[in-house]
Amino acid sequence: EEGSQKVLSGVAALEEDESSRATSARARLAYIKGRALDACAGYNADAEAALSRAVKLAPDDWEAWNALAHCFWKKGDLAQAHSCFESAQKERPNKVSLRQLSMLTRQMVTGPAATGGSAAAAASNNARVTEKALTHAKAALGLDWSDPESWYVLGNAHIARFFRVSNAA
Repeated sequence: EEGSQKVLSGVAALEEDESSRATSARARLAYIKGRALDACAGYNADAEAALSRAVKLAPDDWEAWNALAHCFWKKGDLAQAHSCFESAQKERPNKVSLRQLSMLTRQMVTGPAATGGSAAAAASNNARVTEKALTHAKAALGLDWSDPESWYVLGNAHIARFFRVSNAA
């Protein structure tokens, strides 16, 4: 919290003369401000606004897309978070987006009510979603075999698959 406040005060000082800065510098400042605001436990609308500005100013900044996705995830807007992680992935294939997509996708399972009341349809959808999460985790590991976090996410994806797919059968 204290560190975030120091970063925010530094960004505020730099933003005072923002009109003379290049677009890339303004985008980076918006990114830093958004990350600092997003450091708190809960959702922060100001963080979303700053990160949205960052991706508008620099749509090729995959880190800003990931940060915005994280902000939407905290908000509970899983579909928008998924879209932002996909945008980051389009800009630059990276293990961070893929790991996050794996975890987010596993959260997007549905119950019978979301599939029109059919338990079989829900089980089928959940199996498909779980396989997609596993694919994302494998792709993240494929980018860096030595990354322990990617191994952790892959292990969790396999555990989710075991419990969701094998128990649905």
